[in-house]
Amino acid sequence: MFWRKKLRSLFRPRRHQVTVLRAPAGDGQKPDDVIRTIAVREGWMLLDALLKRGVDYPHLCKLGDCRRCKSVLVTGTIARAGHYAGALNPDEEARGVFLACRATPTSDCSIRSHKEPKAKQQTSI
Repeated sequence: MFWRKKLRSLFRPRRHQVTVLRAPAGDGQKPDDVIRTIAVREGWMLLDALLKRGVDYPHLCKLGDCRRCKSVLVTGTIARAGHYAGALNPDEEARGVFLACRATPTSDCSIRSHKEPKAKQQTSI
């Protein structure tokens, strides 16, 4: 029984805690307000994990072309997958800007979107 649990834990993918922070706003809102913290399996793209957990995160194509999921790495580390040429310039990459659809967490991290997600409109019946 002990060995079975040990073997299962060896093959279970690691999970990293990803904290999503609000985009800075001009109305005096603190930029580090936490929207949500989720666990992301190692190897999963950040955008896929965020959407699966119900986080309303800006996106369109999920391929690294539209640049809507442009984000800033506040703390931690990520692995960047390839994206379309011109999606990010070298200056943005040096400042920690990345595309959430083309990045996987490699440690616990905090990220912030460039754009505040639109509020969902409630329909009255």
